[in-house]
Amino acid sequence: MIPDIEKLVGPYLRDYFPANPDPEDDELEETRVVVQTPEDKAKPWVKMTMIDASNDPEVTPDYLITYMLQCDCYAGAQRGMPQANRLGYMTRGALEALNGNTTLSSTTGTAVVTRVRFSNMVRVPDPDGFEPARDRVVLDALITAHEVQPA
Repeated sequence: MIPDIEKLVGPYLRDYFPANPDPEDDELEETRVVVQTPEDKAKPWVKMTMIDASNDPEVTPDYLITYMLQCDCYAGAQRGMPQANRLGYMTRGALEALNGNTTLSSTTGTAVVTRVRFSNMVRVPDPDGFEPARDRVVLDALITAHEVQPA
């Protein structure tokens, strides 16, 4: 079975933001990490969406998986593009720290992250449901991981 990358990375990011305060933006400590848009949009959030999960054709099928995880980094209601940029860079730094045999665990299982790369980081306002459009940075991370079998 392949690991559920959203359920592994989500708790890691939820712990990361309060543990790594931003001296220029104290609101980022309260960043929510979600898989769907939260009801309360006043504070910043990161919305994770798994786009793809490809196996390495030279390794046993479904052992070493490269996930494309899209992280939409939304600014809070008041701080606009500067906050979205900072949140994007913080999210990127947090994910980059997983590079190189980091073990992540959740209630759904355990996986080892062996590699993290980024394919995209663009600033895109989100006009859906926001007036005016909410500022966001879209970060695409390629996270290679494999499941750890229970002993």
